Amino acid sequence: MNKILLSLFAVSLFSTPSFASCAEDEKASAESPLAAALASKNSESFKVSKMTCMGCASKIRKALKKELSLEEVNIDLKTKTVTVNCPEAGCSREQITATLAGIGYPVDATP
Repeated sequence: MNKILLSLFAVSLFSTPSFASCAEDEKASAESPLAAALASKNSESFKVSKMTCMGCASKIRKALKKELSLEEVNIDLKTKTVTVNCPEAGCSREQITATLAGIGYPVDATP
């Protein structure tokens, strides 16, 4: 009976997606054509050291899209960088910084 339970546990453990697969998905998205588009002259990048997981990234992405109507937000957890593609009219670093600070993710001071 114990062997059956152990084998069922092992199957369920290895068949569920892990955080590592989420991180790999985020890394793959950073290498996509979208990442190249974000490197255009209309992009702004912000260092956010308090961002530690996919939950943080999701919260940041949703807030920037909702509050500032930004369509493209790229998040790199490895470097703790948020890059946004600003609309044609441009975007305000102050608005983005204030939005991030308002949801608990202050932008790190640049050296």
